[in-house]
Parts: sequence; C-alpha cells; structure tokens
Amino acid sequence: MARGSIQMLGGNRDLTVLTDQIIGFGGANSPILQVPIKIDFGGVLTINKRGLSRLEVLSIKGELKSIEGEIHCSESYTILTRNITLETSFHDSINFSLTSEVVNKIEKYRNGKVAFWLNVHIQTGQYQEISFQDGNTGSFMTGTETSLGQLKFEVEQSKWVNSILPQLGHNSYKLIELPLANDIIPKEYQNSLTELEAARKYFMNGDYDKTVAHCRSAIDPFKQIKSKELREFIESKSELDWVSAVIDATGDWLDKILKATSGFTSKTHHIPSTGHFGRADAEILIMMTTAIVAYVGKIQGKK
Repeated sequence: MARGSIQMLGGNRDLTVLTDQIIGFGGANSPILQVPIKIDFGGVLTINKRGLSRLEVLSIKGELKSIEGEIHCSESYTILTRNITLETSFHDSINFSLTSEVVNKIEKYRNGKVAFWLNVHIQTGQYQEISFQDGNTGSFMTGTETSLGQLKFEVEQSKWVNSILPQLGHNSYKLIELPLANDIIPKEYQNSLTELEAARKYFMNGDYDKTVAHCRSAIDPFKQIKSKELREFIESKSELDWVSAVIDATGDWLDKILKATSGFTSKTHHIPSTGHFGRADAEILIMMTTAIVAYVGKIQGKK
C-alpha cells in the first residue's frame, strides 16, 4: 500500500492506494489501468461534529502521471451518488484509460518498478436536517466540498511485467519452442541459447539496450560456423543461401547499430542502459534472433 493525505471534512484524512489490487484490463484495443483507493475520514463521528445529517460522495476525478519521464498518463472523472454517512472509510477504484503510446513511453523510461503520481479530487455533498413549522423535517444538501489529495505509489516490477502489461495488451514477445540441443554445433548452439535467455531477461526488466546487445551475441556463433558445419545438413542450396544471408544481414545490421551505441549496450555494464532502444525495437530484434536460433536448432545431424 501507498499512503498520502487529502484535506477533507475539516482535517487531513488518510488517502491510500491499494497497490496489491491494481489491475489492467481491456487489452490492446482499450487498455485501462484500475487503481483502487481508500479514504479514512472518521465516519459518523466526524459528520456529527459538523452538524450534518448525512454525507454523499458526488464525484471523483483522478489524474495519473508517471514519475520517470514525467508522462501525463490519463485523467478519469466519475459521477457518483454514494451515501457514506455511517461508514468509517470510502473505497473506490479509479479507471485510467491509456493508449499504446503512453504504455510504450512508460516502458521506455521504466527502470524496474513503475512509479506514479496520483492526484485525487473528490466532491462531497453535505446534508443537514431541516425542521419546518408544521413539525415535519427533511434532509437537504446545504453545501458541497471539493477535496484534493496527492500521493506517490509504485507497482513492483514482477507485477507490472507478469500481470499488468499482458492485461493491457502489451504481452512480452511470443514464445517459440526451441530445441534444447543441437548435435552438429552443440557448444555454439548452447552459447546462443544462453545469450538469448539473457536477452529475454533484460527485455522483461525493461533494459532494451542490453536486450539488443545480447541478441547480437546470440547470433555471433552462427556467423562463424554456418558455412562449414551446416552446409552438409541443408540439402537445398537456395535454403542455405537464404539462411546465410539472413544471419549475415541481421548480424551486420546489429554490428552497425551496436558500434554506434557500444558505450551504452556493452554487456559489462551493470546499471540499466535505457534510452537508445525502445520496447518495440527490442521486441522486433529478439523475435528475429529467436527465429534464427530456432531454425539452426532444428537442423540435426544425419543418423
């Protein structure tokens, strides 16, 4: 949970985001981030002190902004009529409609977990019991109050990557089943699998520069051995020419890219090196690399 405060009903009230209950839904077509909140305000005791007969929440406005990159994510406005007279706390969820562009920007600047600023505006209606000359009474709204609260909250990396991103329609790259071994080039193939797994982990962590660097390393073993070891086991010359060209072109292209950004994509660096490659770039490259590794992996020696 993350806690802040909101000026409400004549005092500071606790404003809480229930971070363990945050979810995404709607998929890629209509991604929505749902943020549950709770406000503790003292219930009937507070209301009685102010001479009120009842209290209603009339509307909630939420403003969501990511801290990394200072991205304005979304605003949400909901009209309610909820009697909270006898309650000690108020619970509701604010639904923030996102766009693919916003999610991509969040991923570009994300360093592990995701941190947000949340502004909450709540309008309440205040009712008093009015007595008439004929002895009858009635409850009437005698005033309204708009309260503003702000707090910072974080979504842990594992929850964001494993649960929320897929719910928003931003799944990690599609998995391709890879052979666990190759009897023609066992050492090189295993090294490539290791590099590809490292690329996958960096991709999941949001470090897209390191993802690209490990993709390059995953392809490199095949550039060195493709002509000699693989030629015997690819019966079609056109197929051999095709796979050779694909490996060469992809490797050379990555060489040029990585040479220009070698200071940032070097695998020896331990701090995140984000900012040069986006999620979409890394996703395309890791899929291309996976496809090449999968192709080489399925080529086996003659029995």
